[in-house]
Amino acid sequence: RGRVATFETTAFQTTAGTRVTIAGAPLATEDGFIVSNELRVGPSAGEGDGEPGDDWQVVPDIPAAVDALAGPAQRVFLALGRMHLAAFTAQPQHRYLCRLVDAPASPLPLARAEVVVARGPFTLAGDLELMRARGIQLVVAKNAGGAGARAKIDAARALGVPVLMIDRPALPARREFHEVAQVLDWLDHPGTDRGV
Repeated sequence: RGRVATFETTAFQTTAGTRVTIAGAPLATEDGFIVSNELRVGPSAGEGDGEPGDDWQVVPDIPAAVDALAGPAQRVFLALGRMHLAAFTAQPQHRYLCRLVDAPASPLPLARAEVVVARGPFTLAGDLELMRARGIQLVVAKNAGGAGARAKIDAARALGVPVLMIDRPALPARREFHEVAQVLDWLDHPGTDRGV
């Protein structure tokens, strides 16, 4: 498993006078360079790290996940949030469990859906209870790569429930720097307006 080293809040001034602060959230510039307050060393211990014996089907995106649900009716835990629920109307044979942060203001687009309103972080014990009580037969989740929403994946593993994992999108080409001096040189390159 990987380790995460966090920089303390750092402020510095470049040779051209641009003040840069690296704090609690990533800073993105116009050309897509990201200065982050985290440094990941090796693979992170994330939701998308399968273990031997896991029953996972990895798909590239939401449409592929919808297509993968073709077949007989199942009790499906859609662990995706509200934004993507409408896509799953193409597979109406399933009973869906949707855990949402806020109660929906209007009915969900899914005809056979149960909503559980809850805010994480979630626990393994809680997700085991939820999945057992609802008879969940499949979990659909996005590979967020973090440990914050991992309880449902660990519960699926413990119960032998298959997971349909939506892979992370491919990152576009970008510049990467591994030394602070490289970042400072890049920030000072001519013709770049940093807006500060």
